[in-house]
Amino acid sequence: MRSALLVMLLVGCGPSLATTTVEPNDDVAADDADLTGELKAQVPSLTVWLRPTLTPEQRDGRLVYVLRGRASQNLFDVHSYVFDDPMGACTQLTARTFEVVFDLNSELNSSAAGIRLFLSITPTGTTVKPATVSFTLQPKWLSPSGSSSAWVRSEVTPIALGDVLTYRARVRTTGGAPLTVVTADGVTLPVSRRDADEWNVDLSFEQLRAAGDEAGEQVAFKVASSTGEKVKLASLSVAVASMQITRGDVEQTWPPLQCEASVQACLDALPAGATDSEACGTYYPVTRCQLPWRGVNLFSSPDDLTALNTALATVRAALPAGKQVSFRAYGVPDVMRPSDLPKVLAGWQRQEPYGDLVDQGALTGTQLRNQLQAFGGGAQSLIAAAQQVVFQQSFVAWHYTRDGGKTLDALYFATAARLIIIETDAP
Repeated sequence: MRSALLVMLLVGCGPSLATTTVEPNDDVAADDADLTGELKAQVPSLTVWLRPTLTPEQRDGRLVYVLRGRASQNLFDVHSYVFDDPMGACTQLTARTFEVVFDLNSELNSSAAGIRLFLSITPTGTTVKPATVSFTLQPKWLSPSGSSSAWVRSEVTPIALGDVLTYRARVRTTGGAPLTVVTADGVTLPVSRRDADEWNVDLSFEQLRAAGDEAGEQVAFKVASSTGEKVKLASLSVAVASMQITRGDVEQTWPPLQCEASVQACLDALPAGATDSEACGTYYPVTRCQLPWRGVNLFSSPDDLTALNTALATVRAALPAGKQVSFRAYGVPDVMRPSDLPKVLAGWQRQEPYGDLVDQGALTGTQLRNQLQAFGGGAQSLIAAAQQVVFQQSFVAWHYTRDGGKTLDALYFATAARLIIIETDAP
């Protein structure tokens, strides 16, 4: 489907606002054709154009990315910023043209991740009033050539992968054939299977830079084939994703980003232990919300643990030599829901990081009892003891394994706001 540049002039009550957006596209070649001209936004008596892609250049011995634009009026002043801070070095080139230079090390990462940027445009004289342009940037693949065995989605989406800003590209291969992605400098980029015939290429900012630090530099998408390797080439650029202009109040027109309820609901619904937030939105909207994998801060249980300690001593005495069992008890800061277990477990793992911990998923109460019974020594009695300590019967459980025959079972008593960890070791 061919991407379209949507240009709208909104008139009527409220501030005058014009919008130019580059819509998502499933076809690199079609999208490439749209990025060869200029993007335009206008209010009465003033039109501003931006070149659709930034150009990497070497200036004063360092790499920068340059965005160029022009206006329909002679300019008295133009400068670029984000809320509360300057962003990019804006220079007027002629009476009506300008450029914005983004420093690779300190500015491009935030900009490419989709932060809202602003251009303050002040024409000469007093006849034409000033206006503010808002725009966002996004990496894109351009100028594809080569085999049709690889289909490269044009947009590279900034997402939160755990707590890390990650730039995700998507590539489909014929029949889901194995894919290798290599930059012109010989850097192999990380690839992971997304589904039966599509792959994720997840890039750090450093890898993104390596893939597109020279104008026209091409990245090779290599598809394994029984008749030999098939290759598609494409260039990575940073492009304008949206553009608007207004004479109204900037913060009223584009309010500072807050957590949206729908985004938080999506994050809360992610599977336990999941740290891939792509389904919930791009990096900035997601990170304005509470990320469930950051978890909650647990504290040592304030309860009387006598019942658990008594049961533990009985079990240990009955176990054969070599087997061990222990427990740890925590309080949870707020009374939460059973569905908040991922946040609780994330908080626990942050406090007690296990490098070899393997997530085995949820357990029913019956499965947990059977597992502890099979371990021996009457270890299932620890469940009843935990219920006695927290004065609550119902719990949800999660199972982990570790190297050497160790298991950890997390019992979350939501209403009591307590977490009990039972660890067994059968070397």
